[in-house]
Amino acid sequence: MRASEARVTRLIDLFAILIVALLVLLPQPSVVVQPAISGDKTDLDRLAVLEDALYRSPADVGAAVELARAYLRVEQPGWAVATLEPFLQRGDYQVHQVMAYAYATMLRPELALKQAEAGLSACEKSGPRCPDVAQIRIASDAAKGCAARLAGQEIPKFEDNEATLAD
Repeated sequence: MRASEARVTRLIDLFAILIVALLVLLPQPSVVVQPAISGDKTDLDRLAVLEDALYRSPADVGAAVELARAYLRVEQPGWAVATLEPFLQRGDYQVHQVMAYAYATMLRPELALKQAEAGLSACEKSGPRCPDVAQIRIASDAAKGCAARLAGQEIPKFEDNEATLAD
């Protein structure tokens, strides 16, 4: 019986050594949690209000466009694109304008140009609801964003006050 007791003791010792080895040798958790969006409190509060507005009224194109613009202000163009995806088929020029700018920010000039063209087409279809200035801004925003990103510079922030193609 002593031999069987010795085997059980050795088995328990071996099991204890395995547990200690696992605890010592396993990697320690190294997850660093960071906020998904950084910005000043005003931008973050505005995002919360706009997200709430879109949640309450998920079919509101205006709320989606404003939220996407707010995402662009805090440098989250992918989130802007995801916000506007469900509204692409509605034919609203502002959706395409913001999408073009977001794609330009993400260095996707082919998609930016496609959205800018879709925005111009939507303007032509909507008639007087789409001012000529909006058509110029669609092209201007896409061009400014793409050119700046491709040059490795920060996208310039201009007021949307272009009135002619030369502006």
